[in-house]
Amino acid sequence: MPSNKKTNSFSRKTQKITLNPGKILSGKYQYLNLLGIGGMGEVYLVLDIETNQKLAMKCCLNENHAKRFEQEVHSWLSLGRHPNVVSAIYFDWINNIPSLFIEYIDGTNLKSIIEDSSKNSKVLSWKMALDYAIQICQGMNHLHTNGVIHRDLKPSNILIARIQGEQDKIKITDMGLSKIKGQVQEDSHPSEAVIFISPDITRTSDMLGTPQYMSPQQYHSSKAVGEDTDIYAFGIILYEMLAQGKKPFEVTDYQGWLYAHTYQTPNHIKNQVKSGFVFFHRKSKNELYDIVMQCLAKKIEERPKSFLEIEERLRLIYYKLFSQHYGDAHSFSPLLLSEGDINNQAVSLIEMGESYTEEGRKKLEELCLSSDCAEAKINQLLFYLKSGKTTLKLFWHKVKKIPDKEIDPQKKTESLVGAALERGSYILPSLYLLEKNGNASSAILRLKAKWLHLGARYEEAIAIYQELSEGNFCLWEDFYHLAGALAQLSLQKQKSKLVLQQNSFCLLLEEKEKQKVWEVLHEGEKKCGTNIHFDIAKDITIGLPKEKKPFWHEESAWKAHKGTIKSIAMCANGTYALSSGEDRKIRLWDISRRKIIVSLSEHKSSISGAAMSLDARRGISADKSGAVFLWDFLAKKPVSSHLMGEKITAVAISANGALAATADKKGMVILWDFSSKNKSIWNRFLRKRSQSFKTSQGEIHSLAITMDCNYMVAGCSDHSIILWDLQNNKSISLPGHKGEVKHVALCSDSKFAITASDQEGDNLLVWDLVHRKKLLAFSVMKHAVSSLAIAANGRYLFLASVKGALILWDLKNRKKVAFLESDKRGKQFLSASPDACVAISGGEDGILHFWRNNFIWPMMVQQKYWKVLPDASKKESQSQE
Repeated sequence: MPSNKKTNSFSRKTQKITLNPGKILSGKYQYLNLLGIGGMGEVYLVLDIETNQKLAMKCCLNENHAKRFEQEVHSWLSLGRHPNVVSAIYFDWINNIPSLFIEYIDGTNLKSIIEDSSKNSKVLSWKMALDYAIQICQGMNHLHTNGVIHRDLKPSNILIARIQGEQDKIKITDMGLSKIKGQVQEDSHPSEAVIFISPDITRTSDMLGTPQYMSPQQYHSSKAVGEDTDIYAFGIILYEMLAQGKKPFEVTDYQGWLYAHTYQTPNHIKNQVKSGFVFFHRKSKNELYDIVMQCLAKKIEERPKSFLEIEERLRLIYYKLFSQHYGDAHSFSPLLLSEGDINNQAVSLIEMGESYTEEGRKKLEELCLSSDCAEAKINQLLFYLKSGKTTLKLFWHKVKKIPDKEIDPQKKTESLVGAALERGSYILPSLYLLEKNGNASSAILRLKAKWLHLGARYEEAIAIYQELSEGNFCLWEDFYHLAGALAQLSLQKQKSKLVLQQNSFCLLLEEKEKQKVWEVLHEGEKKCGTNIHFDIAKDITIGLPKEKKPFWHEESAWKAHKGTIKSIAMCANGTYALSSGEDRKIRLWDISRRKIIVSLSEHKSSISGAAMSLDARRGISADKSGAVFLWDFLAKKPVSSHLMGEKITAVAISANGALAATADKKGMVILWDFSSKNKSIWNRFLRKRSQSFKTSQGEIHSLAITMDCNYMVAGCSDHSIILWDLQNNKSISLPGHKGEVKHVALCSDSKFAITASDQEGDNLLVWDLVHRKKLLAFSVMKHAVSSLAIAANGRYLFLASVKGALILWDLKNRKKVAFLESDKRGKQFLSASPDACVAISGGEDGILHFWRNNFIWPMMVQQKYWKVLPDASKKESQSQE
């Protein structure tokens, strides 16, 4: 399955975004225009289609700056909301590019106003300058109170929102160089050291910041700076506002700024202000000059201690100069975070990567405990599902219980079906929900197309993908999946070939089919831009060898028996499957068509087991009455039948169908030779060949015969396994389990076996059959194993639990490859093809579930967390204290 696990930072390879006005991003945002370009990336103006709100989308397009962008996102999200700080709404991945969505400010910036004031003094009066300065102090005090140091405060990073009939509102932005106080952060990257070009551009090196606004300490080391650095930058900004754009130092290049800030005394502000600019009380005017020059002190201890102190002094000067208080109408306090804000913060942190996952989880948990935010509840359940702390069944149960009045029913459907899609399970319930929903939205159609695609119903999926790719809300993945469905349909119709190697594959498309797929990919790149997934798809299309990246999923499910399924077996290529059920029927299935080839009803008692050779020609079955049938499936009839008199507890057949075995509840094992139809009797305790049954105690629960028919392994009730050497008439008992050995599976090379007991915990053992010893004890699932199989020459272990879960385990790398669930809980039986490409399972509901490893065309199936856009009207109404 494609991994949902994020790494420690934004290490995904960044992609180029191709944008034209009106383009839809991720099916949700409409691109309007470019707002700005920086060293780390670009900022776009987008419209959220659902809420009709404008947002600024800041994207990191430079891989070298990924760590810096990560720190910016974290700093900005930690700030919460304040009227004088541009709000970070949430983080997301857009076209596989890390993107931060922030509040869009429709207005200008302080840099433009200062530049205009140098030509016309009326543009920026001193009253306006003081108003701006006090608001900057309020915003910066909020940053510092939350432990964030800006480190790049300058006029171009101070936006001014202008609404007719209202006071100008200052908005501090761009946390690209911000630092969370007390946190160890990476402030540079080896490849970031560049030659300085312009004093107005943020420098990217060990000395972070914009040279003309950097404090002396910042030139020495950006890592050690604190609040005092922002106060120094504020002093220069206030200087420029009062002096109509004049700067405290008359230099133009980087070396000049470095020397000036570090050693040179700044020109006094009183000598820079134009006479007659405004009439002021001399004392108050000098007090204002003092604040400016104190902020510009070389030594930290000579600067004001905080922005709160500066704000209080500026308010007093404002009162003295204009004979009025800087009142409540002009004062702004932090806004209370809404449930949606906290939800967005939490899931943004989770999606950022492992370094922030725990912080995000705690926020989400606290929110769910203190509120009824439905999106947060679903996000918490989804987090637990993605991290393996809950099951899909429990996720569905809890999400379904959320009342429709608390959340849009379509969101609920998307959550249920999307989570099932990511887990590759619940195909029938998912398709039922999608049909029942009746909503033809792009999101619902996209989910339906993906499930039809995974269900090998390629023509139906193609029709939906084509509809989506031609619409206004198309995504790059619509073209990607359309191309994949076309390629796999070609394979299904045998117009193409698949060449398999141990760890790789090649898809060889006919020229005509290849052209179809290529045109779709080209159109997708034209509409949506290039990305790594298109590159992979093109490699697959032209037949380049590609690594197998397993994605196990449910392809189909159908009713096979009335009542519980008792056993399952699969042929070598995964085309046919054998099942037996509580209805006393043996059935051979054509899996792709879900069609019965043979249905056999000879058993008159409950079937205890059935097995089939890898070529699907021969089989054996037995029931509780002791009846044994040897089957010729080509002839659709039994070769022979025998009534043994005791309940049969286990059956097995060799891969080539030459030899079969049965065991009864008294420990007797009988070997059946298909060629002569004779039987040889073995006594489990006497360990010798006999021609008559011997009374014995104990029970054999499972049997397996090696590929070469030289050995047989049995799992016993006394916690041991028995290894029989069939050629030399010898046997050995090997203890090791803590419980009764219920299941045995053999590696195709006959060198190793894996056995499972009925105990929970460490219930799996690996045996070295050559040296006749136990190799390894381990556990994969906490519940008891109900069935197991080994595939790909011992590389993969398939396990089913008594609770209905299916697990695929990579024995070589000792890691879980897939965790699958049927939609009904209970004991499951399973079988897998030797090449580990397909598997089949069934349980108490009589339904067979067919599972496939879809490595040919990796699917985009990750379910995203829900984010909530703030209500703009409510946000503004809270902005005044």
